[in-house]
Order: sequence, then structure tokens, then C-alpha cells
Amino acid sequence: MNIVNNYSKYLIAIFIAYLALAPTSIVESGLMRFIPTLAIIVIFLFGIISFKSGKCARMGTIVALFVSWILICAAVHPSVEGSKVMTLLKSSYWCWIYFIAYTIFVNQSDNETKMDRVIMVATVLFALSFNYSHISRVVELELAGDNAVFYSLLMMPWITCISNSTKRWATVAIVALCAITALKRSGIIILFTTVAILYYCDFLYRKRLQPKTILTAIMVIAGVFAVFQFKADSIDSISQRFELIEDDGGSGRDMIYEDVINRYQNSDLIYQIFGRGFDTVKGKDTTMALSAHNDFLEVLYDFGAIGFIFYLLIHLSLIKWTIRLLRARSQLAFPVLISYVCFIVMSMVSHLILYPTYFGLLTAFWAYAECKDNELQYQKSI
Repeated sequence: MNIVNNYSKYLIAIFIAYLALAPTSIVESGLMRFIPTLAIIVIFLFGIISFKSGKCARMGTIVALFVSWILICAAVHPSVEGSKVMTLLKSSYWCWIYFIAYTIFVNQSDNETKMDRVIMVATVLFALSFNYSHISRVVELELAGDNAVFYSLLMMPWITCISNSTKRWATVAIVALCAITALKRSGIIILFTTVAILYYCDFLYRKRLQPKTILTAIMVIAGVFAVFQFKADSIDSISQRFELIEDDGGSGRDMIYEDVINRYQNSDLIYQIFGRGFDTVKGKDTTMALSAHNDFLEVLYDFGAIGFIFYLLIHLSLIKWTIRLLRARSQLAFPVLISYVCFIVMSMVSHLILYPTYFGLLTAFWAYAECKDNELQYQKSI
């Protein structure tokens, strides 16, 4: 896998740059519009090269079987987007990221300073990208739901790995401001849950009450409080969105779930087993024209019972791994736990499977964490 390692810096740069540009209008005109397609093709080609090495990872076999099934579905079923090639590339993107990341990190010694720098730069770029088209809204605190915030939120497992606690909490503050601005209910849930876990990890579990860290936390809290005091009525929007869940069924999600379940149950047995293809919940046979807003239902409908089994195995593998790390009191226990919190929340109320660029951030982290875990176990054994 020398070719992957030789170009590892460029692959990481392409991955981060692509994710940073994806939510913006920059890639919608001129030659820039070809950047997403070129980035996906590059990732696909290097993913194929990394396939053999990636299969050795903890979830390598499961991911390999799942991606094989995804590719079969993309080849057999008609494409919703009109291009079988793009459907194939898009639907399998997160799998290739997993294989590439594992191949890169398994052959590199851990450099905490370098890794911290990459994580912080990526988080800042994603935050700038999120605010690119919303500068006036951020200044005026005109909060509006924006899915681009998930690029920042899904950096939380990575941020937890930053070795310097002051830098770690400062980076968390950047994500927090983006999440509050975006006003996504799932984003707020992820933010507060992960921050609570990180707080427990830093201040209670590790008992590291460093003065600089405490000062940073106080400044962050005071800053956020001051902003909302400046325009206090804006904070009401957050509580109102949560209060409306009972009335709107989570933005109509209860109606969507019922529709998807009914359509699956009324499908022919062959479709129930083998699925209908990537992103087909919002296909021609429905008047709602919406995705499932739940990855369990989306995977079941799109990839059938077979794909659903592979998807469940990923969840079970992560749960088993998290429990082992917690019992071993590993330094990776809380980062991996936070990654699963992000995964399960997004899977239950939103999507990762349909937005593989989001999912790629998590699968890349799992590959990195596994390589780090193997290294720690080896050091412990000697």
C-alpha cells in the first residue's frame, strides 16, 4: 500500500478541502463545479487500492460485505439521480474512506502535535464553510436550520482526541457556536450529549482541573451568554423547536416513518429482501418525495433485509468495541463513545447513509481509533 502512504498527505488534504467546499456555492459554477466529482473519483480509486489492507480492520469484513452489496444494488437498480456511475460512487464513498484511513494510519506512528493541528484546522475550515453563506444571519442571530453544521459536529470525536485540553475546549467552542446558530434539533442533542461526556472525561474521570482549561471554559460560557443576552429572543427559537416536536411529530417525521414502513410491508418479497436501490425512499411511488429521515428505515427500504443486517452488524461491532474500551479504561473510550452517540442520533432522526460525506468523517475516525487502539494494546503488552 505504498502508493496510498506516499500520497496520504494529499488524500487527507483533498478529503478536508472537499468537505469544506461541499456546502458552499463555490462549487456550483464554472470549473469549480467539477471538484466534487473529481474528489469522489480520487477517493474511489484509492479506496479500491486500499481494499485489501482495509479488510483487516475491525469492521473491515462487515464494511467490505456492505460495500459489495451497495455496489450490486447500484448496478442492478435504476438510479434516482439518473447516473448509475455517480450513484455507485456516492453510495459507496464512506466505505472507501474507511479503507483509505485505515491503510494510512496503520502504517504511521502517532504524532499528537501534528494530529492536533490537522483536527483544529479542519474544524475551523468547516466552521468557516458553514458560515460562508450565512454571515449576516450569524451577526443578526437569525437562526435557521442548516445541515452543513453536521460537518463541524461530526468532528467532535476527533476533537476529543486533541491532547491539549485548552485547545480541545477552544475547538469545542467553535463547534458549539455553529450548532447553536444552525438550530438543528439533532445537532443540539449531539452537541450537549458529547459536551457532557467530554466534561465528565476531562473534569471528573481524569480529574484534570487545569487553571488554563477552567479559564477557557469560563470565557466560552461567558461569551455565549453575552451573545444571547444581546438578542435574548433568539434563544427562544431553540426551545420552541423542541416544544414543537409533539405538535409537528419532529417536522413530520412520524408521518414519514409510517409511510416508509407501510410501503416496505406492501412491497414484494424480493424487494423486502434485496431492496430497491440507493436513495429510493423518495422515489416515484410516493407523493411525499422525502427521504426516510431515519437510517434504519432508509437502509431497510433501499438495500433490503440483507443490507439491513450488514448495517446492524456495524452498530453491534461499535457497541461491543466501546464497552471493551470503557472496561479497559482506554484513553480512546470516550472519543469512540462520542462517535457512536453521533452515529446513533444521526441514524435515528436524520441521515448518514444518504450523505456519505458526513459519514466519511465518522468512518475515518473509526479507522484512526482502531489503529491507535492496536498501538496502545501493543505498547501495553511489551
